[in-house]
Amino acid sequence: MDIEIKYRAKDGVCFDDINECEKYERYLQNQPGSLGYLLNKLKALKETDYFFGILFYKENDDVKSFSGASIDLSEYYEGEIITQAMRDVQRRVTCTIGQVLEFFKDKDPSIFCGGTFLVSSDLSMKHCTGDSITCYEVLKGAK
Repeated sequence: MDIEIKYRAKDGVCFDDINECEKYERYLQNQPGSLGYLLNKLKALKETDYFFGILFYKENDDVKSFSGASIDLSEYYEGEIITQAMRDVQRRVTCTIGQVLEFFKDKDPSIFCGGTFLVSSDLSMKHCTGDSITCYEVLKGAK
């Protein structure tokens, strides 16, 4: 009887050598449509920049989402004395790059991920940049 050992990467590709499989999985982490690709894009930005968007990711064959909004409430408070309660509300309706990185920090960087988002150092998003990462694999077979 012969025993044959195969190593299967997270996307299903099989290898005879464990080192080749690990190398391939590291490669997957940097490909468009992976969480690692998104995180590399976000790490190039300032963690204090504001985030507005929605991201979909596939974890254990389940499609999940992360959404973040950054809403500037200052026009509603104009002319008023800013209280701590007002600051707390503003913080709750604000999402930063740092918060997105924190949310995804323990997730496998090779999982499928895609979405659309805006980023700005200005809370009003007047001077923002946007990006869209297409990944059909995230929603493929979703219910």
